[in-house]
Amino acid sequence: MTPCRRQPSFNDVTSITHPLLLAIESSGTTGSVALLTPHQMPASLTFTSATLHSQRLMPSIDWLFERTGLAPGDLDAVAVARGPGSFTGLRIGMSVAKAVAYAAGATILGISTLHALALRVAGAAPAGMPVCALLDARQGQVYALLARALLPVDIATEQPSLHLASPTLEVLHDEFAGSVEEVCGWIDAPTLFAGDGAVHLSELLRDRLGSRFLLAPPVRLMLSAEEVGILAMQRLALGDTDNLAALEPEYLRQSYTEAKKPRP
Repeated sequence: MTPCRRQPSFNDVTSITHPLLLAIESSGTTGSVALLTPHQMPASLTFTSATLHSQRLMPSIDWLFERTGLAPGDLDAVAVARGPGSFTGLRIGMSVAKAVAYAAGATILGISTLHALALRVAGAAPAGMPVCALLDARQGQVYALLARALLPVDIATEQPSLHLASPTLEVLHDEFAGSVEEVCGWIDAPTLFAGDGAVHLSELLRDRLGSRFLLAPPVRLMLSAEEVGILAMQRLALGDTDNLAALEPEYLRQSYTEAKKPRP
């Protein structure tokens, strides 16, 4: 496994503030994990591999704890990308997140893949510019969300803030599964796109949208556990968590196998 990105370790455990959160993202071919507190990101790791996330997630989580000197028992919460995305990847990520949360006695939070991706690309967009999170849903469809990047806001005061961990989004078109042509109908101004759907369909999007299609820079192009963790921290600050037993992936549509099943 070759990590694409690593954050420096914090070997002094006493420097870690609480709540401490583990974030997991496994909705596509690129997976990632991160440890966050409200004011720190002690470690994060991103990997791209053709092998199953089931062979990568736990070793990656172990690496985070090894590098920081922390332990799963130090966790207050676990956040996981709940979808949409790869059906297999989401199930694996959800299973790992639930197992870690249960063992640690931590709360769990499911975070929208599309909201997290939109937040990531918003970091490269001027304030007010629309951003489009676009994932390849196969079968000629996409998953999409259109939002507008706003100035960071302090969660407690709702005032503009320079705190980089708390940017906000105004959602213009919420989670959607369907044709890319319908998504193109949303775009009436220059818009920054991110996600594997934006990469795979870049020629079509340029043909349809012209100068309204802008592709995010590589560092902001793909989803990361870091944004999953940031959104989860924002929910934690409001006392908003999920039920461990009830939390399930949200696929937005049937898998190909399910769609082909004969109706009773």
